[in-house]
Order: sequence, then C-alpha cells, then structure tokens
Amino acid sequence: MYTLIKAIQNVITGDWFDCTIAPVSTSDFPFIKKDFSFDWKKIAQTQEIHIVKLTIADNHRIEGLMAYQYETGFIEVVNIERRQYKVEKVYDSIAKVLFHYAAKISFESPGNKGYISFNAKGSLIEYYKTEIGAKLIYKTRMAIDTVASKNLLSLYREQ
Repeated sequence: MYTLIKAIQNVITGDWFDCTIAPVSTSDFPFIKKDFSFDWKKIAQTQEIHIVKLTIADNHRIEGLMAYQYETGFIEVVNIERRQYKVEKVYDSIAKVLFHYAAKISFESPGNKGYISFNAKGSLIEYYKTEIGAKLIYKTRMAIDTVASKNLLSLYREQ
C-alpha cells in the first residue's frame, strides 16, 4: 500500500485528503462493477496486467483505478478511470495521482527512467498535456518522459 498526504481535493468543500493506492483484490469487483464504466474484471484476467485502486484514506470507497503493465524501458498504462459520480464530480486529481504512481513504479523498475505511455480519449488530450506533462506522439498515443515523471513525483508527499 502506498499513501500520499493531502493529494486529493474535494471540489465541493475544498478540503484535501490523504489517499492510498493498493492492488485491487477480487473482493473489490462487486463495488467496481457498480461505480465504473469499464469491465475491470475482464481487464484483470489479462496476463501481466496489474490493477491498482485509489481510495481516500479512512473511506475505503474506490475513487480511481489504473491498469498497467511493465514493458522494456517504460510502463504502459492500459486503462485509467475515475469513479462515475451520480450528480457531479466530488474529488479532483484522481488521474494525476494515479499517473504519479505510474511514474514511481517506472523509476523503480530496472532499466526504466520514468517513461510512461498510454492511449488517451480525444477529449482528455489537452488535460494530459497541461496537467501531467504528457506529450502527444501520434493521434491519441501519448507519452510521459523522465522530466514530466519527476515533476509528477514532486507534486505529492508520501507518508
């Protein structure tokens, strides 16, 4: 389990919360199915895919999910999603914190230097450019380089 201090903001109250990132367990899937669009159970069946969940500390509800795999020289983020809210978004920076975690594991992997790649939904390309420092490579293919990963790591403090 990986904990970050005051990394997630409630957009309604303005309060900041600690969050944790941990591997998804089979007992999480009934809750995931209810609050997320993608078929995460199917994604989890893919070999070599790792799935982590982001929860607000002391509130065990899953707010975000990220599936990734180790590649030679980089981390491939296969899928990333925040919880679907009934009315309006409650927490901000879910994707940014999950990409922070991707940067962390990329630097920890032998031979990787913070490189991350992923395919973005077209409507999120500008967000990924401005908020996490990703660069558009081709169509919707994006990458985060060493400098951008270091910037992501500097945004949050570990517990």
